[in-house]
Amino acid sequence: MNNNNNLKDEELVNKVAMSIENAKLYEETKKKVLQLKAIHEISKDIISILDLDELLQKIVDSINNTFRYYHTIVFLVDKNSKELVVKDYAGAPLNTAVKRRVKIGVEGITGWVAKTGEPLLVNDVSKEPRYLQIEELTDTKSELAVPIKIKNEVIGVLDIQSVKLNAFDESGIATLTILSEIIAIAIQNTYFYQETEHLAITDGLTKLYNSRYFYTALQKELERSKRYGHSFSIIIFDIDDFKKYNDKYGHIAGDQLLQELARLTIKNCRNIDIIARYGGEEFVIILPETKYNGAIKIAERLRKEIKKHSFTINKDEKKCKITISLGIAMYPKDADNIKDLIKAADKALYKAKQAGKDRWSVATSAN
Repeated sequence: MNNNNNLKDEELVNKVAMSIENAKLYEETKKKVLQLKAIHEISKDIISILDLDELLQKIVDSINNTFRYYHTIVFLVDKNSKELVVKDYAGAPLNTAVKRRVKIGVEGITGWVAKTGEPLLVNDVSKEPRYLQIEELTDTKSELAVPIKIKNEVIGVLDIQSVKLNAFDESGIATLTILSEIIAIAIQNTYFYQETEHLAITDGLTKLYNSRYFYTALQKELERSKRYGHSFSIIIFDIDDFKKYNDKYGHIAGDQLLQELARLTIKNCRNIDIIARYGGEEFVIILPETKYNGAIKIAERLRKEIKKHSFTINKDEKKCKITISLGIAMYPKDADNIKDLIKAADKALYKAKQAGKDRWSVATSAN
């Protein structure tokens, strides 16, 4: 009788154990299904976004809204400084004590992940010396960071934090690793798109904006100035006697001259100014919120700097001097539309040529 009871007890224990095991498997399966569903939803949200800032914001918002983390942060690598830079975050606000730049391999959990290219799970940050090396979010108890890689090169780190101890497990690493791979593809897409866009608006020789972009930028500046009641100016200039230069030194030397002139123009303009190669040896500058006085100062500075500069001929020791002529027009004084504004600046340039070159002139209506 006792033997029968023992067998029944053993069977009961086995059944209970199997039930518990089945329940665990069910919960794990359920968790994996939910994680895969979340990965699918987040992927669907981000994969078609081609603007990097918009993409990063969508990434942190989607992850945080889906998994309800205390904090989700995306860092990207600054190759020049060899630091991780906080590019976007969601969750609790980042206070001023939180470092926005982390030295790779030197500071913090994220710095270690960026250096090694390996994920790191810390379920009690108070016991993790790498966490204590920098001031992070004071309420954080657990942290999980995974690298974001393109072709095995770490370009950033995806970092999540929780106010609970032991908040993450191996399945969390797997989920975040899959997400980081999707994020890497999405980021790479934005890089490709930016490069394509840049090539589409850039002059191949001088690396300045091309005429196509100039017209787009000019239209935007005109609309903005009209909306806010501001003035702006444009300068059109070209190289005096450029044909003679080409005939004397050759077209390769002429191209090199244009490249050097472009660099000198950038150096003598403001960051807000838009410089484009208009065509041939002709260049154009949009000067936002600039009236005649400001435009004349820039034109005169540019004229003087180019006149005194020694340009290299065919990349050898031989040098030459050139001069430029410039035409200036202002919106809305000289014209209230793109076509007439360019025409006014062109006429001013022609007037400078007629007056002897190596000078600037303003549009007729300004005289």
